[in-house]
Amino acid sequence: EGLELVAVCNARFEAAQECARQYGISGFGSVAEMVKEARLQGVIITTPSGGAVQNVATLNGVTVSSGSQFVSATNSQTTLVGTITNNGTMSLASTGLLADFNVSGAVTLAGSGLVSLSDNAGNRIVGGAGSRLINDATHTIAGSGQIGANAIAITNAGLIVANQPTALVIDPNATGMTNTGTLRAAHGATL
Repeated sequence: EGLELVAVCNARFEAAQECARQYGISGFGSVAEMVKEARLQGVIITTPSGGAVQNVATLNGVTVSSGSQFVSATNSQTTLVGTITNNGTMSLASTGLLADFNVSGAVTLAGSGLVSLSDNAGNRIVGGAGSRLINDATHTIAGSGQIGANAIAITNAGLIVANQPTALVIDPNATGMTNTGTLRAAHGATL
């Protein structure tokens, strides 16, 4: 009740278009295109091979299903809003240019999934004034880059682990960081 189907996606674009015509909605050939173009809330992303955002996208109240992937590629910005239930893998995949998850307001990363940051300082979890990242008890953030960048408050009840040769820097804004979870540097990494 209260839900409206607004878009479908299929790697076979023709199949997406056929389904879209049947329901009078938009059809897309890639998750990245759908997330960028369709104004989505309450999304469930289920993909066998992931979807990569190349430029700008917003995830608002999204669920990433177990076994699925959402990739924010180098030189991209994905805005996170509300509770993101991540039971799969959400990745920041910088290869030199910035790849950002931009926290808007209070954003909770819930679920049993992983936010994976590639081995690059260009990966950033940042946001605007008054924003707070909440890493829930069963959720993990791992890799290299920056969390906070002196721009957001951070609450960690889950696991944040540096596990790449490039450092993972946690730098909250003046509001600070509350940690009831685990912060760890593994395999000689720097946190």
